[in-house]
Amino acid sequence: MWDDYFERAQIHGIDIADFSQAVRGKITFTQADQSNLDDLTRAVQRCNHEIRVIIDDASHASHHQQISLAFLFKHLARGGIYFIEDLGYQPPHLEKKDALKTRDFLYALQKKEPCHSPFISDEDVKYLVDEIAEIRFFDSMDYMGGPNSADALAVIRKR
Repeated sequence: MWDDYFERAQIHGIDIADFSQAVRGKITFTQADQSNLDDLTRAVQRCNHEIRVIIDDASHASHHQQISLAFLFKHLARGGIYFIEDLGYQPPHLEKKDALKTRDFLYALQKKEPCHSPFISDEDVKYLVDEIAEIRFFDSMDYMGGPNSADALAVIRKR
């Protein structure tokens, strides 16, 4: 789908599962764990182009989303867009107990309020505060999702 939709883009997919057999066209695939900085470094190093768009539709666990955001946002081009999907759903078997939800973390960043995540260094939080131009939230179109469908998608633009 992404290959068809982004006709002129070089697409790089990352997933913990091995989808290398499904890769076609101008897609590069890296098998990686989004909470592993070595894996993320390897994935970024495989990109031979400027990263303009990042779509995080991975595990939906708060710590995975936050680790990925703190690391990958630094590699996003100026004016680039970072999407995080499904902010209202964290799989119980992956979510760490008492983890700050990514949606709440992003609300604090949006309001420039002091915020802390045990998964992101204070230096990386400062980088996000300084480099995020805007954060917009959009509701899910899953109207059966109840309160979890409100502000389910974050669109983050880099300065």
